[in-house]
Amino acid sequence: MTPVDVRTFRAIISIANRYAMQQKVIVEGQKFFLPHKCGMIYVKRDENQSPFVKQLDRKLTKQYDQIIFHLNKHSNYYRYRFKWKRGSKKMKLRCSYSYRFIAAKENKRKLVDAIRNKNIRYL
Repeated sequence: MTPVDVRTFRAIISIANRYAMQQKVIVEGQKFFLPHKCGMIYVKRDENQSPFVKQLDRKLTKQYDQIIFHLNKHSNYYRYRFKWKRGSKKMKLRCSYSYRFIAAKENKRKLVDAIRNKNIRYL
């Protein structure tokens, strides 16, 4: 076997991890456990109860001169978002609360497509 340089190895691993997470979290609706006890990533489902969380529908608000929010009818009035639950105190990532997980635009779009087209049960 010939050795692989570091850049090629990183590219292969990042692509494999990205598609593994997409398959497990978005398509199957399961939790994705991160290595070294760094926690897990999953999709969380929340109800739209608070008016502070709802997104303002600017077009309809301007049209009717009333405050109108998006109701999320396409998702049965639920909001979905990615959630990173941090691991135990034994994890190798120090100061984990100074980090946050922001999903890539590609993952967010795939989640929207999965919600609209499929009937996957998220947490």
